[in-house]
Amino acid sequence: MVSEPRAGSPWLQRFESVIMLLAVIMPLMLAAALGVCAGRGYWQRWPGAPQPQSPNAGDEAIRLGRRAETLPDVKYDGGGRAHLGEYSVKVYDPVNRTTLRADFVLEGEIACADRAGFDSWMAGHGRALREQVMVAVRNSDTAELTDPKLTVLGGKLLARVNRSFNEPFLKSVKFKSFLLYESVRNSDYVLWEEANDTRR
Repeated sequence: MVSEPRAGSPWLQRFESVIMLLAVIMPLMLAAALGVCAGRGYWQRWPGAPQPQSPNAGDEAIRLGRRAETLPDVKYDGGGRAHLGEYSVKVYDPVNRTTLRADFVLEGEIACADRAGFDSWMAGHGRALREQVMVAVRNSDTAELTDPKLTVLGGKLLARVNRSFNEPFLKSVKFKSFLLYESVRNSDYVLWEEANDTRR
């Protein structure tokens, strides 16, 4: 004769349920706590986390492929004038499948009265300044880029830069060694004057 199991008391059944639940949850909580403690150093080394700077941080940044804080071809010339970088900007015309490339050195009269002020301004705005210069060139048409005095391009650049920074940083600009090249349908680049002469 087989006896039926006796039903346990409701209190005992609840106690066993709580024990089973704790047996599952406690190891998970312990593993999570250990993971946080052990991984604290790992998350501090995560690429997006701020890193302590060493005296040679600039050299290390270049070796690791990160952008350096200062632009190498920018310098203060004194007397409120500065060398603002060397540029090579491409402008593509999808209709004619033609690419113009403007190579130039940009110099300017600026609002900074000394080298310390210039270095400080460039540390915070140098890359944005470079981007604004390139956008101004890309938004120019052929007539503006082939003007010998580059008057319209210079005016557009002044307005764009000063408006974007909400301050009159640039007082005037000068394009040095300005050369315009043209490539038609992915051909080699030739000087714009030469390319224009061959079409006549």
